[in-house]
Amino acid sequence: MAVKQTGQLSLAEAFLGQKLAGGSSPLDRLSGLVKWYRFEKLLNPLRDGGAGRAAW
Repeated sequence: MAVKQTGQLSLAEAFLGQKLAGGSSPLDRLSGLVKWYRFEKLLNPLRDGGAGRAAW
């Protein structure tokens, strides 16, 4: 599972800027209601922090 850990904006975020930050979609409202850190704390032990398998 990929996890974005940089503070750098993605290409879409850079081009769309405030249009993405509107916060008016149902998913944005849901994101404000859910305490995601609890899920991260619960599921983090399932993730291996090491390198993945070879690409071939």
